[in-house]
Amino acid sequence: MKTIHRMIPLAVVVTFAFGSSAVRAQGLTEDQGEKIAKKCQAAANFVNTNDPALILFRPKTHKGVWWCAVTDREGTLLAIRSSDTNEDGCKEDEFNSDAARLSELIAIAKAWTTSFSNSEVAVDSRTVGLASRIDDTGKFGNTTGTNAGPGALWGVWATNLLRHSERDTGYTCGERHFGVVPFAGGSPVYDCTSHKLLGGAGASGDSVDADDLVTRKAIALAGFCATP
Repeated sequence: MKTIHRMIPLAVVVTFAFGSSAVRAQGLTEDQGEKIAKKCQAAANFVNTNDPALILFRPKTHKGVWWCAVTDREGTLLAIRSSDTNEDGCKEDEFNSDAARLSELIAIAKAWTTSFSNSEVAVDSRTVGLASRIDDTGKFGNTTGTNAGPGALWGVWATNLLRHSERDTGYTCGERHFGVVPFAGGSPVYDCTSHKLLGGAGASGDSVDADDLVTRKAIALAGFCATP
């Protein structure tokens, strides 16, 4: 029963956020979102150069390729770009990028997942995953999980719950897109001066640890912070 009680507040938060009557808070603008997304390429280059051991899905080149997405606090997609070709997912439907196509949708959902955050506490997608996963103990508990249990992509089936789009890509910038990602790669975006939560960013394309570094580096390069 204690476990159920602990889960109810989270359910309430998710239900409210999905409701059409949710109050829009002032957050990231489209221009600010694009500023972060445009740093995806530089962030990817940084991670590929400084942390090559984290690149697990490019055994020949050891150069990861990502999609980087940015949403506001309400889940409105502001920008999405590929790291290798810097292509704009908001404007194009077909791409030359070699980044995985499913990663477009996962990056968007990672950005939205960080809406669990507030202006006092940063909650990234890794934290959501560790707080929700069932480890190999055979029972529920009141402690967060560890990576000793299910695989690193546990919960990937929940990443794309609701989308409003008629585009072939499955997403439309300026529209709300939801989904919850319980693994690393999504980080909240804060104003470094006011410490106010503005929105979220997500990267997807290689190992979850590499994804996480790309997201945080893009946020920093754009002049924002990942913590209050």
